[in-house]
Amino acid sequence: MQIVSQPQSDIQTIHFFTKESLKQAQLSLLSNIAFEAGKKEFAHALSQDKNYFLIGLGEETTQKALRDIAASFAHTYRKKIAEEDTQIILPESLDEHQQENLLIGLFSGLYTLDKKEAKSFLQWDHSIKIVTQHAQAEEFVQKAKSITEGKFIAMDLLNLPPNHKNSEILKDFFKNMASEYGWEFNSMGREECKKQNLHSFLAVNQASAHKPAFVTLQYKPENAVKKVVLIGKCITFDTGGVSIKPSENMHLMKSDMGGATTVLGTLIAATQLQLPVHIYAVFPATDNVLSATAYLPGDVIASHAGKTIEVINTDAEGRMTLADALSYSIKEYQADIVLDIATLTGSVVRALGYQAAGIFSSNDKLLEQIQNIGNETGERVWPFPMWDEYAEDLKSDVADLKHISNTPLSDVIYAAKFLQAFTHDHKSWVHIDIAGVAFGSNAYSKDRSATGYGVQLLTNWLQSIKAED
Repeated sequence: MQIVSQPQSDIQTIHFFTKESLKQAQLSLLSNIAFEAGKKEFAHALSQDKNYFLIGLGEETTQKALRDIAASFAHTYRKKIAEEDTQIILPESLDEHQQENLLIGLFSGLYTLDKKEAKSFLQWDHSIKIVTQHAQAEEFVQKAKSITEGKFIAMDLLNLPPNHKNSEILKDFFKNMASEYGWEFNSMGREECKKQNLHSFLAVNQASAHKPAFVTLQYKPENAVKKVVLIGKCITFDTGGVSIKPSENMHLMKSDMGGATTVLGTLIAATQLQLPVHIYAVFPATDNVLSATAYLPGDVIASHAGKTIEVINTDAEGRMTLADALSYSIKEYQADIVLDIATLTGSVVRALGYQAAGIFSSNDKLLEQIQNIGNETGERVWPFPMWDEYAEDLKSDVADLKHISNTPLSDVIYAAKFLQAFTHDHKSWVHIDIAGVAFGSNAYSKDRSATGYGVQLLTNWLQSIKAED
């Protein structure tokens, strides 16, 4: 991907226009077509046998709006764009963040679920030239490419059928990814997990035909200023177990590892950008299925933290796996910041719909940083309270705590309070519930599919971390 300051006249062109930049444009073909650079106004013209694609931005300036406009255009014209060498002309009036998001949107709009139809733009044989005069062009173009690469791999993995990504397959997949990106790989199977007292994680797996895989990938740059643990819920398929889900839409529960794919995509982007953050990415991988050996409502399960858990509903399995992952990672890695991200509750969808994720934290400053980045990028998060009164409903007669409240309200908060009990009072812990935003309606799929939510949010946040934070 080449960065140039002047456009060429002999290759097809994608030209973004704001209302203001259109007034200053000196493009002869503009006199022959009706184009006013309105928001989401697209035009296609031929000049000397070369394609010109004109995209109107109107007066939009927000990162999300610019990204959405570019993605919509790219999806509409994706076949034509993929046919030959292309140059992308960015408006000079936009700053580097706005130009970066135009590119992220453009690249993201080229995603396809049908791998027979076209290759990812990252695999195209022909060239892409970015035409911009911005001084920071090299940095933001690389960032756009890195974030898109992370998103595409994350989306591909989440969209896979469940029989193509069980825990044993995932173990090998993560190992191969570690080799490709230079990460340190570690995986614990059933016996090793028992030795580490990961009983809550193993309880979910005990009905499975597939061995559990508690995988850690480590990215360790020499110039790291902080150590961060990223934990992604990695339920490869969720039937609900004994507390079985309704059959309608159960096929979509291949999406229950959306937290894991977000973490993987973020790790890819962070590595490509050589961010100075030491990262442990943790994936407690298993399915949650029904068999004669399944864990049961009413069971009392031990955990890594030494606390016992009364099982109320086996469909609340994600918090069981995350409880052990949190406790183990906090004790083992001694990180400055610990963040878990999960498609955890339907409750967060009922509260926020499909517009934002729920966020909880033991650190108000950290929560505010991530929320601000979410507002900037459009991958929004919204904070929920964590008052001690919520913990009262998690008290149990037969164990240290229940993993779900009997109150049919506020489960997004009860889930976070349950997880907090396994953080060993870590001062910089964050929990993000992405159940409403990780998997949804998309232009490139007939059914719901992966959105790639969170990769840009977490990458921007990791990039913002300073030694003094």
